Amino acid sequence: MKYPKYSEYKDSGVEWIGQIPVTWSTKKLKYIIQNFIGGGTPSTDNNDYWTSEGGFPWVTIRDITKSDAIRETERKITASGLNSKNLTLLPPGTILYSMYASVGKVSKLLITATTNQAILGLFNRENQVLNDYLKFSLEAFESFVSFLFSSNTQNNINEEKVKNIILPLPPISEQASITKVLFAEIDLMDNIISRSQEMIELLKEKRQAIITNAVTKGLDPNVPMKDSGIEWIGQIPEHWKIIRIKSVSKLNPSKSEIKDYTDDTKVPFFPMESIGDDGYLRFTEFRSIYEVIKGYTHFRNGDVVVAKITPCFENGKGAIIKGLEPDAGFGSTELMVIRPSSVLNKSFLYFLTITNFFRNLGEASMQGSAGQKRITEAFIANFKIGLPPLDEQIHIVQHVISEINKIDLLVLKQQKIIEFLKEYKTSLITQAVTGKIDVRGVTPPITPSDSLH
Repeated sequence: MKYPKYSEYKDSGVEWIGQIPVTWSTKKLKYIIQNFIGGGTPSTDNNDYWTSEGGFPWVTIRDITKSDAIRETERKITASGLNSKNLTLLPPGTILYSMYASVGKVSKLLITATTNQAILGLFNRENQVLNDYLKFSLEAFESFVSFLFSSNTQNNINEEKVKNIILPLPPISEQASITKVLFAEIDLMDNIISRSQEMIELLKEKRQAIITNAVTKGLDPNVPMKDSGIEWIGQIPEHWKIIRIKSVSKLNPSKSEIKDYTDDTKVPFFPMESIGDDGYLRFTEFRSIYEVIKGYTHFRNGDVVVAKITPCFENGKGAIIKGLEPDAGFGSTELMVIRPSSVLNKSFLYFLTITNFFRNLGEASMQGSAGQKRITEAFIANFKIGLPPLDEQIHIVQHVISEINKIDLLVLKQQKIIEFLKEYKTSLITQAVTGKIDVRGVTPPITPSDSLH
């Protein structure tokens, strides 16, 4: 919806606010907020301060970045933990403001909770600003605040700087009108975003089903089948072979194959973050052979790499190596390399490694301590697959690529809708709370939740 502008404006006196309606004013937060309540962190070495059941919700930056309305927290503290830092329990409705790392992030408490030292609880003066309007205003200025108070290491601000943040303020009645329209518009957009996210999940499930069915059952629904003898596969086409991956590939090939490379030869290097969970490699840098030969994983064009550490393995990180110049590359030590033989198509192999069966069985077989669990080379080596003739593998791969490309385009379309709506939502809030648009007298759109009442 296109909203009109106000009839008359004046200079706010603040560069990053610009002009505001003539009936509005500007005020520093310290004249709007009655109390700024800081938090703290009880000693993490004292188990008496922390609990997994009951206790008091303890809000961190992570909780705020996950949601703009706090209904629960990842961690809880006991009464002893609360008292150890003399922490204040904040009531539902309190506006939370982040001072560290994600500077300017805003959230609203829907529960009684306390916070760590990175977060301020704001109790506003109701005769100055409505609670929800305050939240919208602070959200609108997040990017400006982050820019103004950034440091060389991480973005941090202190309570004093928060107190001196300047906000434009319309009269209370106008705040109520703006808030009502924003809630209605945002509810409408959030419902569309939610439906798009649900559609993306359904499309991803369909993508996974297409891949799994093709590499375990083939493409001909009328072909004679036989029992594979493998529980996770079930029946396979009668002419397929059951074989272990190690019989049709080489795992973690020796670096001796590049012994003729000189120490100063530059080769592509891929840290874990450059290996996607979508099968794509995101090239980042070159390093010399001397820098990587001893401490990193080696691979060549045509190899398939699989992340072996949790949670990268479960998330599907892996790729087909291609485009290396020279024909050698290195990457994270947390990569497992599978080099298919002449009877195994590299794309067919890659698709096998991203099936839920492969990932779930791998996760169940992981070894190591919590947070550092890894799949073993033996798991991949002894993993049994149904192997069709090479020409059939190629046909299956072509079909799968064609089908998942269609799905990926649909996913991209939904992602663009989400991105557009999120950007529009931010823009709408900013324009409304700075007076660039006039929503007075505008009938809010009917939202799906309204229609239920």
